[in-house]
Amino acid sequence: MLYSRLLLAGHEQGLVVQPVRQVLEEYPEMQEAYTWIHQEHVPSVGTIQFLIRMVQPMQDTLLSIRREATALIID
Repeated sequence: MLYSRLLLAGHEQGLVVQPVRQVLEEYPEMQEAYTWIHQEHVPSVGTIQFLIRMVQPMQDTLLSIRREATALIID
C-alpha cells in the first residue's frame, strides 16, 4: 500500500517510479554492482531489500504500473 501511495504521489508531481532489482541480485555477474550499492548506501546496516528510482519522464506515460500488451508489439 505504501508503494502504491508513492507511485500516485510521484505521478501527481509528474514523476515516474521504477523498481530497480538487478543491482540487488546476488549472482556472480552482479557482484561488483551489488557490493558498490551496499557500500555506498548501507555500509554498516546490511542488505537493501527494495530499491526504486523516481525520475521525470522524457515522454508522456500512462498513469498505471501496468502496460497494455499491445504497447509491447512492434509491427
